[in-house]
Amino acid sequence: MDTRGYIERVKDSLLFRKKKIVIITFFFTMLLFAVSYLFINYNLKPVSDEKIQVAFEVEEGQNAKQIAEILKEKNLIKNSLVFYLYAKWKGYDTRIKAGEYILSPSMTSQVILLKLVKGETFLEKVTIPEGSTINEIARIFEEKRLVKKEEFLKEAISKNYKEKFDFLKPIPDNAPVEGFLYPDTYFFPKNRPATYYIEKLIKRFQEVYYGIPEVKILEEKLNMNTLEVVTLASIIEEEAKIDREKPVISAVFHNRLSKNIPLQSCATIEYILDEHKEKLTIEDLKKDSPYNTYLYKGLPPGPISSPGYKAIIAALKPEKNDYLYFVSNGDGSHTFTSNYQEHLKAKNKQGKNNK
Repeated sequence: MDTRGYIERVKDSLLFRKKKIVIITFFFTMLLFAVSYLFINYNLKPVSDEKIQVAFEVEEGQNAKQIAEILKEKNLIKNSLVFYLYAKWKGYDTRIKAGEYILSPSMTSQVILLKLVKGETFLEKVTIPEGSTINEIARIFEEKRLVKKEEFLKEAISKNYKEKFDFLKPIPDNAPVEGFLYPDTYFFPKNRPATYYIEKLIKRFQEVYYGIPEVKILEEKLNMNTLEVVTLASIIEEEAKIDREKPVISAVFHNRLSKNIPLQSCATIEYILDEHKEKLTIEDLKKDSPYNTYLYKGLPPGPISSPGYKAIIAALKPEKNDYLYFVSNGDGSHTFTSNYQEHLKAKNKQGKNNK
């Protein structure tokens, strides 16, 4: 027996086995690394693409692990352990700042973590009600101590924003961006210029309006541009007290426009007067202004307030009917009629001096 050869063969066999074990170990290590990477990467991605805003508070004394668990409970992150380990790996776990934040499930875990580390807290909740005029919006910002009303109104003119928003181009340079300051709830930091806040409101309008499916096709079908649609929507917003009537009131105005009949909207008179009146006088109706839809046919030069989503949809998608008139029933609803004789009957029945 060749003892030496046998020993060499055994050595070669052991070496082969070791190499095999190393290769297999390396393969499984790489596989484990790849799976871990994919798992971590997946769990750091946004929970959803829903761009909603969620208020989130980090309290004094809370640690990164507790914060991660609360973020998961609020459905802002996918995995609390991955978030915590990532924060620890980056050295951010001890640098998270207490405060109130506005986060979104559309943010990645990395973005959320950076906001918490940088202390990008919100300071003021600002709610713009539907149908607010630019003067009312400016007053809200002043009440929140974000910017003076005069400064807000001074900067809220179209020429300051036309470069970023093409839909403002039909508006004269020094005309206000009335109607394009979208009514919504916002969270704003303090100590920013008026243009910062105004631009945010206009950008929100852009997101909502151009997020409407086939909005440009709807505009073309109506032979209207964005300014005209928003102008009509603002009138609908002021006239309609009940959401279900908005498409009906929209139809009345569309029908009047197609027949070249003055819109005769009391809301446009109140805009001129800058006050709400239970009953308009004959003198009120004679106020000479391009916004007086009793004196001038067609749409006024621009919106009279900031319309909400339902009013905008109503302007784009009016109900199909032949109504030309409506009169208030005194409870927020209206009676709609197709001719002046029927309108007079409805008017007399209600005892109101409305359209």
